[in-house]
Amino acid sequence: MSGPLLTTIAGFALVLLAVAVIPVLAARVRLPVATLQASLGISLGAVILLAAGPLGQDMPPAAATALVEPLRALLDALAALGAQGVLALFLPPLLFDAALRVDTRLLVADLAPVLLLAVVAVLLTTALVAFGLTLTGTMPLLWAILLGAVVATTDPSAVLGVFREVGAPRRLQALVEGESLLNDAAAIVLFVAVSEILRGGVAPSPSAASAAFAWSFLGGGLLGAGLGYLGGLVIVRLRAHADAVVTISLALPYLAFVVAERSLGVSGVVAIVVAGLVLGRTLDASLPPALARQVLSLWGQLASWAGALVVVGATLLIPVILRPAMFDVGGLVAVVVACLVARALVLYALLPLLARARIAQPIDQSYRFAMLWGGLRGAVTVALALTVVTDATLGGAEAAQVAMLGCAFVLVTLFIQAPSLPLVLRWLDLGGLSRFDRLLKSQAGRAASQRVAERATDLRISFGLEMAESALPTEALLAAPVTEPPESERRERMLAALASLTEREAEVYREFHDTGFIGERAAPALLRGPAVLAETLRAEGLTAYATAAKRELAYDRALRLCQWTYRRLGVAGPLARTLAVRYELVLVRRAALMRLRRDVADDLAIMIDDDSATRVDTVLSARLEGHQKAIDGLRGQYPAFARALESRLLTRATLRLEREIYRELRDDGLLSGAAFGELQQEVVAKQRATQRLPRLDLRIDRGRLLARVPLVEQLDPRTQGRLRRALRPGLVVPGDRLIRRGDAGDSMFFIADGAVEVRWPGGRSTLGSGDVFGEIALITGQPRTADVVALTYVQYLVLRRDDFDRVTARDEAFRRALTALAAARAHEQRLPADVSRETGDVVAGG
Repeated sequence: MSGPLLTTIAGFALVLLAVAVIPVLAARVRLPVATLQASLGISLGAVILLAAGPLGQDMPPAAATALVEPLRALLDALAALGAQGVLALFLPPLLFDAALRVDTRLLVADLAPVLLLAVVAVLLTTALVAFGLTLTGTMPLLWAILLGAVVATTDPSAVLGVFREVGAPRRLQALVEGESLLNDAAAIVLFVAVSEILRGGVAPSPSAASAAFAWSFLGGGLLGAGLGYLGGLVIVRLRAHADAVVTISLALPYLAFVVAERSLGVSGVVAIVVAGLVLGRTLDASLPPALARQVLSLWGQLASWAGALVVVGATLLIPVILRPAMFDVGGLVAVVVACLVARALVLYALLPLLARARIAQPIDQSYRFAMLWGGLRGAVTVALALTVVTDATLGGAEAAQVAMLGCAFVLVTLFIQAPSLPLVLRWLDLGGLSRFDRLLKSQAGRAASQRVAERATDLRISFGLEMAESALPTEALLAAPVTEPPESERRERMLAALASLTEREAEVYREFHDTGFIGERAAPALLRGPAVLAETLRAEGLTAYATAAKRELAYDRALRLCQWTYRRLGVAGPLARTLAVRYELVLVRRAALMRLRRDVADDLAIMIDDDSATRVDTVLSARLEGHQKAIDGLRGQYPAFARALESRLLTRATLRLEREIYRELRDDGLLSGAAFGELQQEVVAKQRATQRLPRLDLRIDRGRLLARVPLVEQLDPRTQGRLRRALRPGLVVPGDRLIRRGDAGDSMFFIADGAVEVRWPGGRSTLGSGDVFGEIALITGQPRTADVVALTYVQYLVLRRDDFDRVTARDEAFRRALTALAAARAHEQRLPADVSRETGDVVAGG
């Protein structure tokens, strides 16, 4: 193996060893990791510089060989990569890892402000930086725009590390996370476009440049979405093979980058980001948590290495390649001021406009100031600066100046803003424990003390420690008098307990998912639900929490669309699948709520007062009761379907248990590897079978239904045939309103299965299978006189006015029979009726 290659590998190893120590040191000195990485790079660069000068003559030859030469070889390797190599090698880990970890639910909820901060802020920052640098005469306009694109990128890892350390609110973290991710994509697209102009020497027209920017951004997004979706499908299919899943996730961002840049001419960076967002949702929803953690662990490590190498490698260049004589203090001040002004304009001038237009939820003043001061730069900015200085086609003093100012600005944010950010967050009261967490901490301490006190004697006897003295560090807490809390504190305790229970509910769903109890279709909603409840409770209180809990049982837009498709087109498959997923959601939520009530009842009694514990239990009971009613409704209407679904869930759980038993037998040496492999394959085949949803037959036998309707029995076969062909199927869920009092009547209904309640002023009645309703308004042309609400799942056939007119025009007997029924219903509802003997019309009916 060649000597230069070994020397480069040695330099790589030395940097990794130094980087490995940095997180430990960062925790002790309480500084961001990126700040210490930059310090390391500058220090190593200084060593190389000193070794090349007069002082280097006094350096022992062994030290020069062991330290300086490997570092120089590493720098030469980075320079040999060139601009494209740096981008292609280091950007995918940095961006893909960040995209995988983004909570897409929170991103979508704040999409408007995130896009404003990502796209508009990038353009504004670039423009102001370019204006400031040209105004001070630091560099030409195009080079100033290039530097503006470089410094417009932000680094989520540095600022989010600080946010998590001080316990910043989740929404603030999500805003910064989403902004940084999309911000980097937009800035890099702009950077690449300006770089191409500098290389070619010809600037396109503004319209052509805008069109190229839009196509690069949107095209990359579409490609990333497609590849992320396909990658997710493959990963879900191969989830039993962890190595294959991890390897596919490793290949995906590089494949997206290459296809985007070389084949389609769109932004590879945007493709990586969108592919990561799409695949991240798949990891959350469709993979076992242990496997998802394995994928995230790999990408976290790769991103950590890439970021460290970029920051250390680029800051190595500062003392070695970029001489102090090239440094322009005025240019740096212009960049710092322009970036802060641009960010302030977006946060304080443009962002409130979104709230006034009701496009986005308002963002608190403290959040905005934290985001202003938290606009740190890091690995991505340094990577772009390194790209400029290693690009032979750019070259020249301007390229070196761009790299110098870009790296200098990164150092300003890392050495000034980053260390002071925790102080700013605490000053804004955005750090530390929330009031919920403080209450829970206080109550948890007392609960733990009581349990330790109860078990200390048993422990002494169990371990034979008769001579040991009692060592309870919380005896003072136990001895403290217990006072009856005021009502306001009771409410706070109840809210804190509910927040804790919601987090525990999320853990139960993750456990269910890990054991295979939850299917792929139901997993996203179940895993996302507790986060929605927790955020609602913390932000808006108990009433909003109760409303959000009721929405769990609401019928969503997907089901409404399937209902419409079934009613209009007669296509039943999507509706049956949607109902199956809903039933699974309700069953799993009920199981989780039952476990919560069973497992935490004793803990609640200890952690909060009895009255608050009773209130919490009442809230859980209300949720549990609602889910039980939903289950009873489907069981009563479609018992065979419900039985098949519940059997499917139980089979999943038992198959997972079966796999664990086989694994234990193998580990104990009671089962050979070959036998274990065959048994595992058999279980996997059975598990695949459980992914198929049982069939819900929503077909309606029109002939059999009409035969049960006395009104239709007397019709001649030809009229029955016309009526049968005119009827259209439909399905409604419990609580749906089929007819609203006062509306115009344009149809009548035949109940195939289920029950409805007819409600009119002064009374109500129930109709079931074989009954007809809605005929009064259809005959008279008058508004509806009653509400009709589904009591259960109801399958029906509907006869529209046009079809009704055609059928009754040919069969007067059918019309007379309907008229008689309408008159009887009108009498029952005590409506003023005037039945014409000649036309059979009921005037003033329903």
